[in-house]
Amino acid sequence: MSKFFDDIKELLIEESNEHDFNACDYYHVLLQNKNELKQVIDDYEMNNCYFYYKSDSTEGYTDGKIYIYFSDWQNHNYHYEIELLPDRRSLGYCQCTSKDDEYNPIYNCCGIECDWDAPSFNISKIEYIGGGSFSGLQKDLWTLREEWNNDIKGYKNKIKNDKVEYIEKQIEELQKRKEMILNED
Repeated sequence: MSKFFDDIKELLIEESNEHDFNACDYYHVLLQNKNELKQVIDDYEMNNCYFYYKSDSTEGYTDGKIYIYFSDWQNHNYHYEIELLPDRRSLGYCQCTSKDDEYNPIYNCCGIECDWDAPSFNISKIEYIGGGSFSGLQKDLWTLREEWNNDIKGYKNKIKNDKVEYIEKQIEELQKRKEMILNED
C-alpha cells in the first residue's frame, strides 16, 4: 500500500479501541476513494506529517475527525481534516429471515435492502489566514468594556424608542380610522 494508508490504518485501529467506532468501515471507504485523497496523500508522503484523532463532539452525528498536521508547520499555512460520518441509507425496515439466500446469521440480516449507515467522509483543507492578540494592558480592556456596556445601553434605548415610536404611529393611525368611522353618514 502506501505510507499514508499504513499509518491511517494504525491510527484507526488504535483510536477505535478507545472510542468505539468501526475503524474497518472507515479505512475501506477512504481506500475506495483514494483519488479524492490524492492531494492529501501526496502532501503526507512528501512531508513529515502526523495524524491526530479527535472523538465526536456532536453527540453522535459523526465518529470524530482525523487531523493531518505538518511537523514543520512554520512552512505550511494549512492542515487537513477528515470528518468520519454515517451516510443514512433508508432502504426499508429489515425483514430478512434465515430462509433468505444471502442471509448471514452473524449479522441476522441479508445486508441488501435494509436500513443501514454506510461509512462516509468529508475532507477539508484548512488554511490559516491570520490571527492576532490584544495589544495593550488589561486595564485598557476594562475601559473598553465600560464603553461597550454604554454602547449596549444605547442600543437597548434605541430599540425601546423604536418600539414606542411604532406604537405611537399605530395609535395615530387608529385615531384617524376612528374619526373616519365616527364621521360616516
